[in-house]
Amino acid sequence: MMLALLRHLPEAQEYVKSTAWSKAPFKLTTTLAGKRVGIVGMGRIGQDLAKRLEPFKVEIAYSGPNAKPLPYTYHPNVKDLAAASDILFLACPATPETDKMINAQALEALGPSGFF
Repeated sequence: MMLALLRHLPEAQEYVKSTAWSKAPFKLTTTLAGKRVGIVGMGRIGQDLAKRLEPFKVEIAYSGPNAKPLPYTYHPNVKDLAAASDILFLACPATPETDKMINAQALEALGPSGFF
């Protein structure tokens, strides 16, 4: 899903189906390589996600209740993680403590060109 989002694959499919490709080229999209990826929650799922992202040569950072002995950058709060990320994943359990963790401040820190 992340790759489809970055490469605008649903939009590209519609572009091809509409035969617009014969009139003009499809807009340029972005690549995953070199992006800064933030993962909120570095439990089992977050760590598995990070391992799957490593071959793409991305910079991985995470946020969670405590730092872990991992080779990724730790940010103590979500807003700082979002500010340091191009792409932000949410991989934490839905609990009262995580409710509304991603709020307007976090999305503003991610910025208008960020992906959530």
